[in-house]
Amino acid sequence: MGLDIIAMDLPKDAEKPTDIPKSWVPPVIGNRQVLVDRIKKAIPIVEFVSPQSGLIIGDDFALEIHPGKEEACKSIHFIARGSEKAIGATLHILQLCEIRGIECAGTTFLDLDPGSADALRQWRLYLDRLVSRESETP
Repeated sequence: MGLDIIAMDLPKDAEKPTDIPKSWVPPVIGNRQVLVDRIKKAIPIVEFVSPQSGLIIGDDFALEIHPGKEEACKSIHFIARGSEKAIGATLHILQLCEIRGIECAGTTFLDLDPGSADALRQWRLYLDRLVSRESETP
């Protein structure tokens, strides 16, 4: 079972999802291919089988990334499985794209609180190790 997260350019002043006005319409966060290219550059181990579907597979986690079918991307859907590195990878992408995530099973934002900050640190250490291993390979 995974944790579903939807990410959008949510109102910055909203402290919880219920603070978002019912009349709010999500703005475009960017061109889908530009977002995919940005993610691929920052996270070399991500594989996109199509512009609509990406996957990061680690030793003890997996993260699905779905920026949708439209070129003008309004949201990214994530499915995080396994260790907290999946949440760390999600937070990395949220920061990269300057957007916020909502855990679909609950009513909370996926923000950089103390627990998720640790997940982000674990993820970055893991990614640094992978990238340095790849650069050492002839």
